[in-house]
Amino acid sequence: MLADLSGRHAELRYSRLFGLRAVECRVIVVTAALGPLTLRALCEETHLQKSHASRLVSRLVEQGYLERREDPADQRSFYLVATPKGRRLHREAHAEAHRRNQEWLTALDGPQRAAFVQALDRLTDHSRRLLADASGAVD
Repeated sequence: MLADLSGRHAELRYSRLFGLRAVECRVIVVTAALGPLTLRALCEETHLQKSHASRLVSRLVEQGYLERREDPADQRSFYLVATPKGRRLHREAHAEAHRRNQEWLTALDGPQRAAFVQALDRLTDHSRRLLADASGAVD
């Protein structure tokens, strides 16, 4: 329930601030942070299916957040890079995420925050191991 509430809150804020859905912001942010990226790499980083990512990328290219650049080694492939508009959104979205996290954590005092962060780290590590065990892969 907490993840759902937090996700819905983030979705509303990104829509209000940037006029974009959270998934669109995530694609821009990941591309700006890690780019240039192939579509395949973007899908791996964002956990999106290729068909969904392809539609999102096309829309974000049209809106001026991303740019496609041909791969000189393979004429059928391209790389994605963030445009200046996309890099600006990356900076603003990062600052907004930081503000949102700080606002969210105001419900906890200092010791509670420390315990919460420690518990999150532990649960994250455990979840990675569970996923690796279930998929047979090491992350």
